[in-house]
Amino acid sequence: TVPNTNECTDCHGTAPNTHLLGVRSRQLNHDAVYDGVSENQIDRVGEVLGFASAPPPAAERPTMPDPFGDAPLVDRARAYLDANCAHCHSAEGAVNQKALFFDWEHSDPASATPLDIGICKVPTSAGGATCERIYDIVPGAPDESILMCRVESDEPKVIMPPLGRRLVHDEGAALLREWIAAMPADDCH
Repeated sequence: TVPNTNECTDCHGTAPNTHLLGVRSRQLNHDAVYDGVSENQIDRVGEVLGFASAPPPAAERPTMPDPFGDAPLVDRARAYLDANCAHCHSAEGAVNQKALFFDWEHSDPASATPLDIGICKVPTSAGGATCERIYDIVPGAPDESILMCRVESDEPKVIMPPLGRRLVHDEGAALLREWIAAMPADDCH
């Protein structure tokens, strides 16, 4: 669905502090097949459209795995959350006051605190959209996690993201469900 003019500012902000939503170069730094030849997508864009200055070589650019590829589960879940949730759920995002960060940098298990990515975190605000659950993510228990309720819902007041979608992304929801289920169980008490 296409948001109305007033809803656009919820994600994009208002002038002069507007934000572009879309793919990031780290999501595109992979090979794809063009005319039967495998080529890096960023390099291909450069050939077709040109860049003001040449990007670094592909091996030196940041990259993320395909969420539905064969990388480790935690990295695939992080890539999915970065692509689909981090526009708002990041330090620079529209809901940064909620301190629930799903961007690639803040979701690294080596440096992120569990609360940063919602593990055993009580939401600071979710309206009535908590589905009577207490924590954003309950490790090992996707059915007790607010995140799963929100991404698997198609109810307007519960759905996440709240704008721009009306259908459940079944593959993405299954990935997040698998990720939460694979976490070592913790009842968050």
